[in-house]
Amino acid sequence: MGGCGYEDIACFVEEQRRAHSNVPGPVPIINSDVIVDEIQIAQSAVIGVNAVLLDYELLGIDTLKKLIVACRAVELEIIIAVRSKEEAQSTIDVIQDYTSFMLSVINMDGVTGKLDIISELQNMPNENSEQKITTIANILHRSDQGLAEVEECWSCRDKGFNCAWISDALYKAGNSASEYPGAIIKSMAAKSSVRWASPVAKSGRGEGAKEYLGDIMM
Repeated sequence: MGGCGYEDIACFVEEQRRAHSNVPGPVPIINSDVIVDEIQIAQSAVIGVNAVLLDYELLGIDTLKKLIVACRAVELEIIIAVRSKEEAQSTIDVIQDYTSFMLSVINMDGVTGKLDIISELQNMPNENSEQKITTIANILHRSDQGLAEVEECWSCRDKGFNCAWISDALYKAGNSASEYPGAIIKSMAAKSSVRWASPVAKSGRGEGAKEYLGDIMM
């Protein structure tokens, strides 16, 4: 939540609601508060957020399971933050009978560490299953004008991650005329080659890539 309260999140929800007929349309609002009980789940549903972030390490498997049921009851999408392959596997084993969800790899620097967590997980739904598991790479900030973050995002995409969580890379960087947040987002979403393309060349003055890969979660 970055220091804001539920009243602030409600303002974000209303702002995006007004953009429902725009192109591009509104972005989904995610409550990334330190969620520990069903009351926060209910508050999130009342103000109209699209998803909530649940931290495996903080909650433990029993509380996590209880909050997953609460999210299903109010039709909130679920993002589970994990730090290890064991946490990821435990989440899949518990949630596989419940719903589709998003698995976010956090506090792990570099592509290899993130990939080790999601590779060779058991009981993953097949492509014909109604249940879907989306994998999210949490991109950490580095002090190099956002270049390494952009390249890491491209690499994670090439290795099979479905999307990237880049809030850390945005609010700690993006302060120059050529590397402002919009340019970083467009560079990350660009369909570019890690080997041949330069992230800074793609950012330019904010025009981004001519090919657009998809939405970036913020």
